[in-house]
Amino acid sequence: MPQAVYLTVARAKQAVELAEPTILQMMQTVANQKAVHVVVVGLEGGILFEKSVGPEAAAGGERLATCVEIARGKARIHFRTGRPSAEVHARRPHALEIGDTIHGGSAEHEGIIVAASGVQGFYDESISAIVAAILWGLCKDAHTTYMATAEKGPHYWGVV
Repeated sequence: MPQAVYLTVARAKQAVELAEPTILQMMQTVANQKAVHVVVVGLEGGILFEKSVGPEAAAGGERLATCVEIARGKARIHFRTGRPSAEVHARRPHALEIGDTIHGGSAEHEGIIVAASGVQGFYDESISAIVAAILWGLCKDAHTTYMATAEKGPHYWGVV
């Protein structure tokens, strides 16, 4: 399995952490729940990183367990179809498979796919978009920094 140079667990974790203040503010002002599960998809479609966020995330419970399952399902739909899960439900129902979640709430930025579940679907999608955009910025920053070093070779030989 290929290993990503810049799309790493550490950067995915950092992206979710950087997005947390906004997610928490959404929960205080506009969201209908106080916990959301976020899933970042790796290059091969597997889960690179996932985390539950919000004041009620630590409590866990059945509702959060369902959110974990749904967020992972949204991520699978998005990776498999190349389209956000809400769009697949709205415009491409022929692409749905048995076992797919009935909920939408994923986003992508420059090929980085993130899904979330726990609040209204449109806010799940917004949270996903925020995390994906931050993660892209972190990857781009690492790439720019590496490319400016004198000791780089003609190939990537490890995680940078």
